[in-house]
Amino acid sequence: MVGFLKAVLIGVAVYYVIGFFSRLLAPFLLKMFVRKMSRKFEDQFKNSEKFKNKNSKKYKTRQKGKTIIEYEDDEKEKKKDYGGDYVDYEELEK
Repeated sequence: MVGFLKAVLIGVAVYYVIGFFSRLLAPFLLKMFVRKMSRKFEDQFKNSEKFKNKNSKKYKTRQKGKTIIEYEDDEKEKKKDYGGDYVDYEELEK
């Protein structure tokens, strides 16, 4: 019986000690997490801005007289594959 009470008291003590330290460490760990995520977000944003500036020229422009002609690059155009040929079915009479 004494061993059981000792185990229960140790468990309760460990529970309160963990709760106490988690209240002390939680704000610090949360700040570290927020800083890390904000740096990661900023890096992704900077990289996306570089990517957008690099590929922002979707249309080529040429000027003939007073007319400006814009057309898409044929190199980047992708054709859609709809997965096969169209087959026309006819109903059979019985």
